[in-house]
Amino acid sequence: MARLETWITAPETEGVEWGHVKSCLFVRLTTKDGLYDWGEAFVLPYREKAVAEIIHALGHSASKLKSISPWAFRDLAKHAAACHQSLEFSAASSALEMALWDILGKLLNAPLCDLLGGNHNRAIPIYGNIWSTTQWDVASLETRATDLVAQGYRAIKIHPMLNHTAQDAANCVNQVRAAMGGDIALLVDLDSQNNADAAIQIAQAIEPAHPYWFEEPIDGSDIRALAQIRKDQALRVVTGEKHCDLAHFRAVLAAGAADILNPDIAAIRGILDLLDIAEL
Repeated sequence: MARLETWITAPETEGVEWGHVKSCLFVRLTTKDGLYDWGEAFVLPYREKAVAEIIHALGHSASKLKSISPWAFRDLAKHAAACHQSLEFSAASSALEMALWDILGKLLNAPLCDLLGGNHNRAIPIYGNIWSTTQWDVASLETRATDLVAQGYRAIKIHPMLNHTAQDAANCVNQVRAAMGGDIALLVDLDSQNNADAAIQIAQAIEPAHPYWFEEPIDGSDIRALAQIRKDQALRVVTGEKHCDLAHFRAVLAAGAADILNPDIAAIRGILDLLDIAEL
């Protein structure tokens, strides 16, 4: 590893119809042979520079290894993580490990799926995500959803609680479902509310809309409340996007608190940790 660089993109706050776009953090590793390789770190607002500093510190430590690979780096990062258990540290580790996989793929002329054992199902379903920081109305959300369906999306995710009440959220989900029809998967994300009872009421109110999943009805750190929500309503509960510890995901499953785990590949400490979570 001859060079390590980080870039923090500027947030987009103007000219964006559905919401502001936060800053992103990218890392580029350059090898002595001139290969350059990319990774990305998940960052929360105002934490970007801190994560970038951690990346450079980890990169300095990794440069002292006799040979560097995703596995060797993981061992180094895992040892350091014992004293630095935070989302920022895990995100920094993710970015560097991601770049190392990129290097390995280029050296072997192979995609990541082949490096991890091969993938015979090349078609991966995706969804259109209608996230917004603006004060939208249901009619505009319906229009946005149907436009995405017209573009070919077969699944749409909405965030009905952003800037709205619980009753507004329930009405929104049911109206969007009516506008899209019943053959499109509808994903509902409550963005980590602080009221489990309200989340349960919303879930029960939108059950006739048959959402494909019910994401982050409450902060995933509250495993007990999350388990209660899963018990008291019929929708599939999703959690994990802002968590980075294998022990946390193990505890979520042990408590029966989720049906689906969705760790962020740019925050979970690396692809190898993601595979460990998949095997739980």
